Amino acid sequence: MSQFIRKHLPAILIVQAVLAWAPFVYLKYMVHQEVSVMPFLIWHLMGVIPGAWMAGRGFIVGRLKRAIKGEED
Repeated sequence: MSQFIRKHLPAILIVQAVLAWAPFVYLKYMVHQEVSVMPFLIWHLMGVIPGAWMAGRGFIVGRLKRAIKGEED
């Protein structure tokens, strides 16, 4: 996996997951249409869970490496 993708994919997934709620907000609050939450929740979780895992994994690994080396934040 290229360095660019490894670095930016978690943020892209999380942004996509947050933007999944835009149509829900539009339909529910601007058009006042009854909308089920489930389709939007599924898309949200499909982006947030892997994005947070990938971002957190890098964060945790980086913290551990700095702790082992004895570096301060």
